[in-house]
Amino acid sequence: MNNNNPHQEPQDQQAAVAVATEDTVPPEVKWEPEFRQFHDKPFGILYALAYIAFLACGFTLVGKAHPRWEHKTVLSKTDAVGGIAILEPIPIRVVSPHFYGDVEQCCGDAARTADDDFTKALASLFDDDLIVTPILSLNLCHHLDSDTALRRRLQQQQDAATDATNTDDVWGEDDFWGKIFNPPVSKFEQGDGMFDAFLEAPEIIATLCLLALVLALMWITLIRYFATPIVFATEAVKLGFFIYLGVVNLQAGAVGAAIVAIFCALAIIAWDIYTFKQLKFAGKVLSYAAKSFSHNMSMFCAFLPILGLYAGNAYLFVLFYAKSFEVVEVTQVTDGFCIYTSPSYTSGLVVYCSLAYLWSILLFGTMRLSIVANVIGSWHFHSDNPPGITRAVINTCTTSMGTLSASSLIQAIAEYLNRLFLEEAMWKMCCNPVFCILLPLYCLCGHCIKMLILMLTKYSVILHVFTGKSWIGSAKKVIKILKRHFKGGFVTEYASTSVLTLGSYVFSIGIYFIAWVWMDKEYHTKTFIGVNDSTILVVAWVFFALFNIYYPVLGLYLLIVINRALSKWESLDPALWVTPFAATFVGIISMFFFSYLAGIFLDTVDTLFLCFAIDRDNRVDMENDEFAGLVKEGCPTVLETPDCSEDEDDEMDLDNVEAQPVMVTTGLETEPNSSKQEPGTVFSA
Repeated sequence: MNNNNPHQEPQDQQAAVAVATEDTVPPEVKWEPEFRQFHDKPFGILYALAYIAFLACGFTLVGKAHPRWEHKTVLSKTDAVGGIAILEPIPIRVVSPHFYGDVEQCCGDAARTADDDFTKALASLFDDDLIVTPILSLNLCHHLDSDTALRRRLQQQQDAATDATNTDDVWGEDDFWGKIFNPPVSKFEQGDGMFDAFLEAPEIIATLCLLALVLALMWITLIRYFATPIVFATEAVKLGFFIYLGVVNLQAGAVGAAIVAIFCALAIIAWDIYTFKQLKFAGKVLSYAAKSFSHNMSMFCAFLPILGLYAGNAYLFVLFYAKSFEVVEVTQVTDGFCIYTSPSYTSGLVVYCSLAYLWSILLFGTMRLSIVANVIGSWHFHSDNPPGITRAVINTCTTSMGTLSASSLIQAIAEYLNRLFLEEAMWKMCCNPVFCILLPLYCLCGHCIKMLILMLTKYSVILHVFTGKSWIGSAKKVIKILKRHFKGGFVTEYASTSVLTLGSYVFSIGIYFIAWVWMDKEYHTKTFIGVNDSTILVVAWVFFALFNIYYPVLGLYLLIVINRALSKWESLDPALWVTPFAATFVGIISMFFFSYLAGIFLDTVDTLFLCFAIDRDNRVDMENDEFAGLVKEGCPTVLETPDCSEDEDDEMDLDNVEAQPVMVTTGLETEPNSSKQEPGTVFSA
């Protein structure tokens, strides 16, 4: 092609798609204030009201919350050597001063009675002390003073120690692993579920969440500079972690844990072999996205306020949920047996806060996408007229807020329905083994429907940023564009998403396993390490975590609901389930960090593809365009068989289309001695 003639026809005439003006948009981003106006106002108002209600419900819980317990550490004589008593610190809890009067009035003289009628009745019903003791630990009458609470705590530990004598002895006292992973009995009290774990050792969740954030930042930064090598290095790290985990557990005798780890390693190897070409293609796509970052480094400053909102909203949600456990009343079950109960309105407030939090999280994701589309789209179409970071944030938080609220609401509904779809599939599989055959197809169908909806909402938001139209107007227009370019868009979307999402997922699973092992050691439980006789239970916990970490927002909601129910199950020992639950919670938080930062790359790839599709519709010469070459590599027919007709009523005659000259400026500088046209090249059909 001779670039000296700016009006020369492209060599590949078929690559120039003739599209009617009403079926596409001009290659520009209308970011100027005079082109922006408020759209979808009802959705913006609805979100504002929903968030105000979220704050009202949450702070209602905070205002009505009062500490139930006062935690103390007392010294108890455990043994004597040479006439010298050995004192061991024992953590106990007593009724807090706020509820002390109510509990004392409820219990009466029964609190001073060692063997009341209710205790004898329980003992007659249940022969197993491991059932009787947790029920009695709920009795507030046994927690009025330190002496009574200590006696009950020592009795609980003694019962647990008696049961522990029946466990396996793979950890010898002189063995290195035995000294680490064979503590005596569980340290859990009864009451708060997984929040007991966070209250007794907050350094675990704080350290692991900080580790997840640091790893996510390092991972994204390395992808920025070494995209293709990091794609394969990520796979190697994932594989190495699970191989190491399997070897360590085999040496320790934890067969169940080793089987799970080795299975994960084999699955990663099989997946990498199957998707080797896709991994190479994804590395090239991410490299191009990283190149766009090098021209727009200031864009990351625009994410700071969004990250602040994201973190602040997460803090409020965790605060509201934690405080909901402290909104209680003292209720008498029978003479001498009093417990804490939650008012009926508490569950409703918690459910609403969870749903509002889901909407907010998805809204912050669309706000990030809006900023990326503003900056990257302007850089691609007219790098000499960028909106500036401040203007991108202002447009996102003002005129675009209604449209972003509508889009995030649709995404929230899609996420929720897909979760119900999968839960129904799992339930049918349990009730009808024949359904196992159809389960993969069932899940694939639900996932594909969700992906189509999410693709539509994402590209609608990007087109809204480009044109300033409402969500409905942008959706109608983007459907027409995607009908012509869907295959290329799906290929680039799938390639980048599969690498970044799967990388985020596996890194989060790794942190989940670290949290599980650490909490088992810290709280003297054996739910993971040393459970060679409970392989099925370990596998069940792992699949529970895999399912919830993959859907972190709804997984967090499900975790909260189940934790609330199990914490009220009187006969269930917390040592059996709290540590896997708390570890899953840490894994979900890690997935939030990895997914949000990886989303910057995914948003950039989506924006670049829509820019490519709009350039194609406007007959821009992309013979030497790097991104067009990548799309063609992933989908070889994308530039060879253009679809110029929408349907029978929308067909067009190429010879009758009057082509208008198009002025296009690209964000990439022309390489020396390259045949690519200079920015601002004009050509016509």
